[in-house]
Amino acid sequence: MRRGPVAALAAAMLIACSKPAGSETRASAVHPDGVLDPVLLALLDSAAAAYRNNDLESARRHYAGALAIDSTLAAPWFGLFLVHRALGQGEVADSALRIVRRLAQRE
Repeated sequence: MRRGPVAALAAAMLIACSKPAGSETRASAVHPDGVLDPVLLALLDSAAAAYRNNDLESARRHYAGALAIDSTLAAPWFGLFLVHRALGQGEVADSALRIVRRLAQRE
């Protein structure tokens, strides 16, 4: 059973969750006028398209790329939940969903 990518993603999720709010290495990907960073938006669009085409590994990579830009947005975490649920990786999917819920409570 391959556990390398799953373990790496789970570790990345834990690291992202452990960061205090506002400690990201890059400014928020949401501009003051409410517009998303164009690179982030492209990653989310690409991830959603890959997911619709059942290219789950590509979707996972795009959502992870979006999180590298801004780990405080719920959308890429929810995307990872969907991807890992589709892959049958329940524990990782549940971890991503817990992060989504935690982020939603801050809004």
